Amino acid sequence: MGKYKGEKFDIFISYRRDGGEDEAWKLKLFLERSGYRTFMDREALRSGDFNEQLYQCIDGCKDFLLICSPHALARCQNPEDWVRKEIMRALKGKKNIIPVWVNGFDAAEMNQLPEEMKSLAYLQAITPQNATYDQSIQKLCTYLHSRPVIRIRQRIYRAVSLLLMIIVLLCGLFFVSNQISELRTSGFPSTTKETKMMESLSLAALSELGSINSRLSYLNEALETYRYYISGLNTNDAEVKLKALNSKKGIESLSSVASVYTEPADSYSNGIYLDSLRKTAERTEEYAHYIDYLDTVIFKTNLNDSQRMKVLEQFSRIAEQDAELAVVETFLLFLPVSDPSNTLEQLLDQTTHLSLLSGFGKSWISGEDKTSELLRRLEIAETARHSALISIESTCGVRLSDYQIYINYG
Repeated sequence: MGKYKGEKFDIFISYRRDGGEDEAWKLKLFLERSGYRTFMDREALRSGDFNEQLYQCIDGCKDFLLICSPHALARCQNPEDWVRKEIMRALKGKKNIIPVWVNGFDAAEMNQLPEEMKSLAYLQAITPQNATYDQSIQKLCTYLHSRPVIRIRQRIYRAVSLLLMIIVLLCGLFFVSNQISELRTSGFPSTTKETKMMESLSLAALSELGSINSRLSYLNEALETYRYYISGLNTNDAEVKLKALNSKKGIESLSSVASVYTEPADSYSNGIYLDSLRKTAERTEEYAHYIDYLDTVIFKTNLNDSQRMKVLEQFSRIAEQDAELAVVETFLLFLPVSDPSNTLEQLLDQTTHLSLLSGFGKSWISGEDKTSELLRRLEIAETARHSALISIESTCGVRLSDYQIYINYG
């Protein structure tokens, strides 16, 4: 339970594992897709004292959704029952409690509740039906006191376009040039030639990072589409395929990586990491092939839902490692600069959508020599990416090379 410490949630979902877990998970996915921060304890069994962190989580939420599956309330007469404890905590905290009746829940079960819980019978309940599930949950959302938090990916994935990248490059040219010019008086770069070289390297890095992040966004969009399909939130095969195809077209619409670096870097010791960053960017061009591969896995194999989810997780892992590589390679590129904080902060701040990239955060930006640690992170990311590809092929039994995806990269 320690992993939830410090996290903030809007909605707490209480459910009985027997008969209610699937519905709770489905509801959680839908609400998170709509931007709500939703908590659902997925521990299989609980025993002993009710965990204090769960109480804290309930206290921090505005809304409390009670999944009422058949016989879910039968054990609430027992003071030690954990569903009862969750409900009582919510009542004590005067939370906005919304019963969600699923799988044929009988309202008569409310009559069996202990006296201190009788008020549940008078609350407005939602009864979602498979045929109108989206509409039912949208209605539920109107009862919530919480407001959706639009995630970074949802806010910006449509903004990662070629036009934005051009604007970012122009902004980067202005800011990076100004910042680097201020460094001429001491350290590196100190000469006009070195300054021009760093300006050119900065623009090239912006170009590569923009390409990487745009393709990451489109791939994540496709993965999310498949994930909701497997979870049963969208059963329309044609609609799912169309959304995935649009993501593929988005990847293909982006121009091939073409750095604007013009100054020779023979005398710059870390210039090799621009080539590494460019190779990472080029590799993301293959994401279109990933979507072709997933179309086969999702619709044309006999894999069960658990196996298909595993494949999606591994593709997500690959995207995360590509993002990690991009950040590491960028940091390595600018590490020799006497004060790299200015240059790197501009690279990250002026491309606000790069917050999608995993990495170390600005605490890693400093003039100290972190080469060994960065190279270690580089090796870990490459290894993790390679392992994910192997896992995908072994899980599916579908050859990656048939879709122009290769496990061994030079």
